[in-house]
Amino acid sequence: MKTFNNSLISVIVTIYNTEKFISKCIESIMNQTYENIEIILVDDGSKDSSGRICDEYAEVDSRIKVVHQENKGMSLSRCTGIQMSKGEYLSFIDADDWIEPDFISYLYSLIVQNKADVASCDVVKDFPNGKTEIDSNLKRVVNLNAEQAIKYVNERVLKPYFVNKLFKKELLEKVVFNKMVTIGEDYRAVMQIFLNCKNVVCGNKVLYHYIQHANSSVYQGYKGNGMAILDSYTEIKDMIIKNYPDVADSVLKYWVLEEMAVITSMVKSDWYDELVINRVQKDLRGVLLKYLTLKGVPLYLKVCCVLISVHYKCLTVPYKGFF
Repeated sequence: MKTFNNSLISVIVTIYNTEKFISKCIESIMNQTYENIEIILVDDGSKDSSGRICDEYAEVDSRIKVVHQENKGMSLSRCTGIQMSKGEYLSFIDADDWIEPDFISYLYSLIVQNKADVASCDVVKDFPNGKTEIDSNLKRVVNLNAEQAIKYVNERVLKPYFVNKLFKKELLEKVVFNKMVTIGEDYRAVMQIFLNCKNVVCGNKVLYHYIQHANSSVYQGYKGNGMAILDSYTEIKDMIIKNYPDVADSVLKYWVLEEMAVITSMVKSDWYDELVINRVQKDLRGVLLKYLTLKGVPLYLKVCCVLISVHYKCLTVPYKGFF
């Protein structure tokens, strides 16, 4: 009979045109100190040599499974990996990132020791110039119930990354992914998971390397799917408040900032979607007075909210000038 301490863990990597990074990513997973893993590589219609590189690694490590599919986007590629997985626990790594050798063993030990549903570690951002930046507001290991974890994320104490965590597989099977959501897809998935879990343990070891480069999604501009993004944020906001009304103020803070971020994403691509802008203005005007009275919101964010409510150019013109 298999013991709990020998649980199979599935590590899922979704890949699209990352030939420059994918080898380091795969090798960092192959070299984990926790060996009872399966590595699922989802080649999402790559047009470079990423798919071939994946196949080459599968030939030398029997734990690696590769699937090649037409391009479906990050969210549906993750679904493919989940459906293929056989592990009791699942972890997701972005193809242009890499992990330290004890990433899986550390997260798994946190889950076992704390009888948790989800475990996370700290993230370090690696920049092309060699600079690094630890992306964490936690100083110690904390064990949170679902409501506390949701509040930590919406207060921006805990990062809503999908990739620095280990999840019970059954939690992933309840997540509704949306291929149209390309901003906030991690937040959408993580909030759904936290709403269905009992507790989350957050470790403070820095084990995930988040590579910063010009093609990273975080640096991309508006892609024309603003309504889907706004609908997603609003859906999750309403879902959280329904289940945990005491965190309503925290969720409102997060929601307002992400609505404004859709507008600033338009500056990066110089593409201004009037319908989406009108929707954001309507949303913000509806909560403006409440937002201005919230404690813990920096003054400059309150000013930004007022400026967008008046006219989006009141914010986008100075934003473009500064950034």
